[in-house]
Amino acid sequence: MWNQLEDQGLAYLAVMLEDDGGKKPSEEACARWASDLDLTHAVVADEEQQGYDFIVSGFPTFVVIDREMVIIEDDLWPFDPSFVEDEL
Repeated sequence: MWNQLEDQGLAYLAVMLEDDGGKKPSEEACARWASDLDLTHAVVADEEQQGYDFIVSGFPTFVVIDREMVIIEDDLWPFDPSFVEDEL
């Protein structure tokens, strides 16, 4: 879905809150995780671990942010692709 809707303005990224040892993640940990899982989207390290403020019910958490950088859905679970498409 992510690659198919990129030309319509969809951007998708994963935020790593902890490394595999439960510590603050590094750029190297993100790169290793993305490589191990063959991820094609951006993975960023939340070195300040502020992402925990957005965890509503558990992992994974899908936060949807519109073009004006306003959170329009803080926990899209279960994930609903039609919700995202309607917002584009």
